[in-house]
Amino acid sequence: MAAEVSKADNDNDIKVGARHVETRKGSREKGRDVSLGSGGVGAKKLVWKCDLHVLPSITVLYFLAFMDRTNIGKKCEDPGLSEDLNMTGRDYNLALFIFFIPYILFEVPSNLIIKRVAPSTWLSLIMVLWGIATIGQGLVTNVSGLVGCRFVLGIFEAGVFPGIFIIEGLLTVAVGAAAKFWVADWPERAAFLTDGERRLAADSGAARMDKLNRRAARRIAMDWKIYAGTLAYFGVVNTGYAGSFFIPTILNQMGLTATAAQVRTIPLYVAATAVCLLVSHATDRLRHRYSFALAGLAVAIIGYILLLCPSSSSSPSSSHATSVGVRYFALFLVVSGGYTTQPVTLAWLANAESGHYKRAVSSAAQVGLGNAGGLVASNVFFDSEQPQYRTGFAVSLAMLWVCAGACTWLYLGARRENRRRDRGERDGRLDEPNADNLGDDHPSWRLAT
Repeated sequence: MAAEVSKADNDNDIKVGARHVETRKGSREKGRDVSLGSGGVGAKKLVWKCDLHVLPSITVLYFLAFMDRTNIGKKCEDPGLSEDLNMTGRDYNLALFIFFIPYILFEVPSNLIIKRVAPSTWLSLIMVLWGIATIGQGLVTNVSGLVGCRFVLGIFEAGVFPGIFIIEGLLTVAVGAAAKFWVADWPERAAFLTDGERRLAADSGAARMDKLNRRAARRIAMDWKIYAGTLAYFGVVNTGYAGSFFIPTILNQMGLTATAAQVRTIPLYVAATAVCLLVSHATDRLRHRYSFALAGLAVAIIGYILLLCPSSSSSPSSSHATSVGVRYFALFLVVSGGYTTQPVTLAWLANAESGHYKRAVSSAAQVGLGNAGGLVASNVFFDSEQPQYRTGFAVSLAMLWVCAGACTWLYLGARRENRRRDRGERDGRLDEPNADNLGDDHPSWRLAT
């Protein structure tokens, strides 16, 4: 379903809500296409129905999470804020860094809890709690208070996507309370579905993993796709965080006022949104991920190369210095390229996995551990290197190559595994214990490429 890509802008992605009605695109059972998207008029109607009931609420939740997360980058451009909190040296980097520790640790537990708690209840609860933490950031009077609130924020946003201040926090709390009555639950409890539609939406064919026992846990732990997908997300998510945290600073250091720098960020994300939606549609229609992921990386790499060139402000006498206009154009490339690849990596791994527990753990591991890229982004942009930020740009560029390598690993590995299954080399798994709980290890399942 298109929800798998469209619900994940930079990081990510919201991970729950639409997971239970995915189309399993790219999957085949004994040569027959079993994706919902091609299952006839009834199945197509179901996909649209789920999109209309699931996506609006999930989009709003993600918007608020993204707003709460990125506003620290914009607020910290206000000199008054730094003075009020007596921020010096690496205090800002510390406030960014501390968020990711609980976020990474609590991601997998959150995805396991939601299996036993209705998504509407769980998402509503953690949204209200992270909204309160966001309000707290607007009330603190020192750096320690800000860091503490960021830590708490990381705990509760682990169930969605990472997230500042009083007005935004109040809005988040209000929407979070309403989410209990707005967010769709699992298909067997979704009031907007008929009995037949509930069965179809919940059906994943033979490739199921509904029991979390020792054998299932071992299959999850030994799944190379999870590691490849997590590494790919780790490599590209750094660009999303770097942009959110430091683009206002970069623009400001290019000679723009703080207000003008904020306004100049708007076109960057408008363009990225348009590109993201076009790519999401194309990659879903073609049922192919790899080429689109590499295309986005190539665009972002060009942008980083331009940013690493000497700027006219830092080297005014150099005939090879890049102008402010060129550097601004480079930001378009970096943001659009990053937001092309990031949602593709999320959808790709989800399409390669099957079974509730397999998807729950794989998506949590990818988003949770992959967000270690945020740890990198919050510690490689140094005030002493303004406005060039050579270390930050160079590290971000290198991480895109890490993403490219991981995507290539996932692509080649998936093709090789699909050929083995076509030749019947995995059919012996059907004679193993728990053959009804194989998840995507089932011989009929085909991995997305």
